[in-house]
Amino acid sequence: MTSVPAAMYWCSIFLIGEWANVDFTYAGSRLCIFYVFFGIAMFTIPVGIIAEAVQNAITAEDQEQKMVMAMLGKAN
Repeated sequence: MTSVPAAMYWCSIFLIGEWANVDFTYAGSRLCIFYVFFGIAMFTIPVGIIAEAVQNAITAEDQEQKMVMAMLGKAN
């Protein structure tokens, strides 16, 4: 590839898989790159939110187990 935008464009074409709808103009290539970034963002943002929620639930569960074990240890 001759430049980073050119490499991004061809990577976008491979990710989309739409060879029939490829627009080889400058504006079309930039639009294709934008679509791919937008699609990746639309997937990764919810996944990040879900992963953070799962991590918080696991942390809360661990803290609760430690509290229970501390209470049981003090009772004996």
